[in-house]
Formats: sequence, structure tokens, C-alpha cells
Amino acid sequence: MAPQAWCVVALEECVSERLIIRISDASQPIFWAQVRVSDNQVTATGECDHLSALTEQAQTRRVVILVDSTWVTLRSVTLPPGSRRQRDKVVPYLLEEALADDVDRVHVSILRVSGSLAHVAVVAHDKMQAWQQALADADIHARQWLPDVLCLPWQTNHLTVAPLGEQWLCRHHDSQGVVGSRDWLRFWAHAWRAQQQKVLEQDPVDADDEDKAPSLTLHGYCPSHLDLDWPVSGLDEAEAKWHPCDTVIGLLATQSHALSANLLTGPYRPQSQTKQTLKPLLPAACLVLAISALLGVEQWLTIRDTQQQAQALRAQSESVFRQTLPQYQRIPTQSYMVRQMDAEIARLEGQQHNAALLPWLAKLAPMLEKTPGIHLQALRYQAAREVLVIRASGSDFAQFERLRGLLSEHYTTELGQLNRNGDSVSGEFTLRSES
Repeated sequence: MAPQAWCVVALEECVSERLIIRISDASQPIFWAQVRVSDNQVTATGECDHLSALTEQAQTRRVVILVDSTWVTLRSVTLPPGSRRQRDKVVPYLLEEALADDVDRVHVSILRVSGSLAHVAVVAHDKMQAWQQALADADIHARQWLPDVLCLPWQTNHLTVAPLGEQWLCRHHDSQGVVGSRDWLRFWAHAWRAQQQKVLEQDPVDADDEDKAPSLTLHGYCPSHLDLDWPVSGLDEAEAKWHPCDTVIGLLATQSHALSANLLTGPYRPQSQTKQTLKPLLPAACLVLAISALLGVEQWLTIRDTQQQAQALRAQSESVFRQTLPQYQRIPTQSYMVRQMDAEIARLEGQQHNAALLPWLAKLAPMLEKTPGIHLQALRYQAAREVLVIRASGSDFAQFERLRGLLSEHYTTELGQLNRNGDSVSGEFTLRSES
């Protein structure tokens, strides 16, 4: 198989799996399991001491975090009438008397609402933030956090337990459970059962209620190679059943896919992937926007100043135009003013041209009178070069030579080629002023 094809297959396999990570505090190992999405089968399990060991696996898999319920308080509260829309604000204060910490120091997440009953999870803010920081340091991103005990299988009137490391997980309700050591769990189970029986005796009418059932079945899940005693033995009228499993973390992982609950609510609600991608670019985008705004303002000011200067120059040019050409007081367009100015300049240049030619003609007239055989045909005066070109005709070449002699006394004279046409001779004189 080509390397590119192998990479594509490997990527598809990774994307089609979920990575379940169970986190606690530094005293507990980190348990993890990989579950195939297509058939919800466990493909790998293990444990490690640091989250960074799972960074590579987490990059290409959907990550679900199971939180050690030692640090989570699971309770149910009755919502006051008309409080469903404000339940996120109401529930924390309904729990205020039952909580050991101040309500402002804990995060309350509503896991599920059934009628007027809200099932909630309570976690200290500092614990939530510590877990978030640890996951961020390991570059692990998860959009769902679950209390681990809620991933144990459970049925009405059942008590489900399972060992995980040195701890025991126990689920006693659809939305409630506890985690502790073997000895602590035995003490808790007897106290819990006594409380259930006390409630049943006080309110026998509710004997069919799921939390007050007269009979109890204990279910234990444990790897088949472990030989463990019941941590909650000695409960009256309780039937006990062991269920073998490959690993407890694998069991929790396969059960987690059916849960929609999430501890990441309120201030911990995960941002969309687009926001997470764009968030690091936000400072740069703000800087670019600020620079663009400054450049835009600068350009606007430059354009405004240029327009003001152009208006001032136009007003000045129109004033000069009206003073120079008072007959034109109405100026409809700028191009009209330019055309009139060009026409006036051309007229003045023509007058100047004619004025400069007069001295030449005054000197030329006596010399032409001395050569009566020469007839003037055309004059071409080049004012810029101070050159006068005379085209003339005569009866013979001698007359042209005589006229050249006369002209040479006053000008630098050049006689061009002479042409005979029958009895007539024609040619050009080029005269330049000697001064």
C-alpha cells in the first residue's frame, strides 16, 4: 500500500474512535479507553500518570472526560413553579443550605430535568479550573465532561458497584452516585439503606416509588481475573450478582456514549471550533483593523486637504482669469477657462511674432529696391531662431548674387540652390541676425 493511502486509512480509523479519559487528582492514576464509534467496542485501554501521555491519541479522536465523582456532588432538587426559564439561576440557591461551600465558589450544572425535578452536579470552581488547565497544558480538548458514576449500568431498585484502582464507584440512582474507598462505601451503603427503609416506614403509601422500593438488587462489575469481596455486604434482603467485564474503564467508556449530560455548562461551555481557531488571531486582527482605520483616516485627511487646495487654486485661477479677460465673467467649467486662456495666449503670440518681423522688413525693403529684377514670392519668419527665409524669383543668376551681396552687409546670409525654369530663376535666402 502506498504511504499516502496508508495515512488516509490510519486517519479514518482514528477519527472513527472516541477517547475516554478519567481524571481525578494527583493521588489517582489516569485511566483511558479507546472505543470504536461504529459498534461501540473497546479497542484499547490503559492507565498513565500524566495527561501528556495521551496528547497524540487525543489529536485525532473525539475526547470525552470522565470526572472522578469524589469531587462531584450529585443531587436532585424540586423546581419552584414558573422557574423553568430561570432554572440556571434558581437551582444554585435551592442547594445553598445543602452545600458545604459558598454558592459563589461552586459550579452547578443541570444534568437533566424530569418534570419539576432537576438533577444537578456540583463541583468547586477551583477544581474545574485545575482540570481545565491540566487538559490545556496537555493540548487535549474535550466538549463533554461526565461524572464517572453515571456511566455505570443501572436499573430501578438496583445498586451498582465497580472497582477502579483503589476506589469503588457506586450508582444508586438514575442521576446520582458516589465514589470512595471500600470501607467508606460499606459505611455509606448501610447508612443509605437505613435511610431508604426509614422513609418507607414513614410513608408506606409510596412503597412503589423507585427510591423507596422494599427490595434491592446489588450488581457488581469486575474483571474476571480479580477475586474481590462485596464492598457493601450485609445489606438486608439484598440480592447480589457479579458481572465479569474486561476492564472497568472499558465498561464506563461503552456506557458513556448514551449520555447527553455535560458538566461543561455556563462559564465552562465549550466554544465552537471556529471560535477556538480564530481566538489566537483576534489580537492580530484587532491590530490590523486599528492600523487600517488609522490609514483610512490619514488618507481621508489627505484627500480633504488636496480637495481644499484644489478649490483654492481654482478660485485663484478664476480670479486671475477674470482680471486678465474681464469680458469672460461666467466660467461654466474648468476646461472652458483653459480653452479661453490658450486662445488668448495664441493671439498674443501672433501679435508678438508680427511685431518682431517689422524690423526685418524695414531693412529688407531698400535692398529689394536696388535689385528690381528680383520678385519676392514668400516670407517665413522663425522667431525662436531669429531666422527669416525669403523665397524669390528673377530673370538670371547674377541678380541673385547681387542681392546676396546686399543682404550680407546686414545679415548672415545663405543662398540655397537656384533652379531655372525656362526664362525664370528661383531660390531661397536664409537670413540670420548678426547681433
